Amino acid sequence: MKLLMISIITLISLHLQADDCCICQTGTEPQSQVVFFQAGCGLWLNGQQGCSSKETIPFADDLDARIPRSCDRQTVRLGYVGHWSGSYESMDFIYSRLLPINQGRGISFDVRNTACLSVDDPFGLQSFLNDIEVITGTTITWRGNQAISTGMWAPITPERENIPAVASTDESLFSLPACNMFERSLCSGFQRNQEARCASDDGSTRILSCCNYTRSVLMGGVREPVVRLLWLTTASCD
Repeated sequence: MKLLMISIITLISLHLQADDCCICQTGTEPQSQVVFFQAGCGLWLNGQQGCSSKETIPFADDLDARIPRSCDRQTVRLGYVGHWSGSYESMDFIYSRLLPINQGRGISFDVRNTACLSVDDPFGLQSFLNDIEVITGTTITWRGNQAISTGMWAPITPERENIPAVASTDESLFSLPACNMFERSLCSGFQRNQEARCASDDGSTRILSCCNYTRSVLMGGVREPVVRLLWLTTASCD
């Protein structure tokens, strides 16, 4: 009898701790890159643990129709691989496509947008999320990159190109990366003059820029200037 009770409690506990539904959306433009977006979604989904289901769908598909009914009142972990234009597109997507699903089906969303610039204005996105009304007990959380980035392909490059930020209807989840994780790290030529915000040890916010930094290096007994692209505060840029 005791063993039966333990088994029942375990089953109830597992039900209450249901796995997330995991979906990855692929960008649809340009058409020539869709195959790479699909490959990126495959990598993203392979890296997700604790998923009750995994599916890749085109961004243009009706998301409400593609989310299984078994995900109602659960959390959908929503990935995206493709191109993005900025925080304003994130706001539009949240308001027009995620919020109606949240309000109609009680679904929480944990968005993992791997594209460029989806949180290029982290404070603006957080302010927007503060003003929308989600179903009680649910959240919409957005995780993305602040600058032009390499997204899913960052692990194979030497530079620190993905500078993240998190905004959420649960404001306590808002976060910026620690400055010491990125300051003086290499950035790429395509990121020149891009900016991103980070959190200092004292809690203040600083702005990093991808810019030239010149230092003198001894080569063959002669000091020569060497220019590198680094994430630096504006005052430290050449």
